[in-house]
Amino acid sequence: MDEMVWVGSSRGVFEVKSYFSMVELPGPTFPWKAIWRTKAPLKVAFFSWTTALGSILTTDNLRRSQVVVNGCYMCKKTGESVNHLLIHCLVARDVFLVALGIPWVFSESMVDLLESWRGCTVESRVRDAWRATPLCIWWGLWRERNRRYFEGVESPIWAIKYSILSSLFFWVNGRDCMSVDCLLDFVDSLKL
Repeated sequence: MDEMVWVGSSRGVFEVKSYFSMVELPGPTFPWKAIWRTKAPLKVAFFSWTTALGSILTTDNLRRSQVVVNGCYMCKKTGESVNHLLIHCLVARDVFLVALGIPWVFSESMVDLLESWRGCTVESRVRDAWRATPLCIWWGLWRERNRRYFEGVESPIWAIKYSILSSLFFWVNGRDCMSVDCLLDFVDSLKL
């Protein structure tokens, strides 16, 4: 006697999970876990999500809406796109290199960076901090960019780095870092 068997499942029974694994779209998938499965606050995860989709109001996006704005507020050189501001800008590169402490090949886009970041293997003791690092850097750079744009206040690079590392410490440990020594110990613990 003939019977119907679902070939996508080892049990021969239709399962939604097996269906999706069979019809998976070609090409890269969006690395949503790199955003939503971190210890970053929800507002930062949402910001990172919209950033990766290219939807934050950088000067490039404002220009498309007929708002005239020139240049990057961080490096004061080139146009300000999402990828420039949060990956390729000299300030962003400097912050990423300090956060990593190692040479890094910078990705072309936010999604590429999230994908490559997620693909790195790190020790379990630093995994939470590692996963939250790009989101924390992006959040810190965005906040600094907005301070410069809206308030006309420009923090020195060391203050930007300190703010980002303090936020990362808080996100991972659930408490404020009360001293520079505390923060330095935290940074030392992250050495890969």
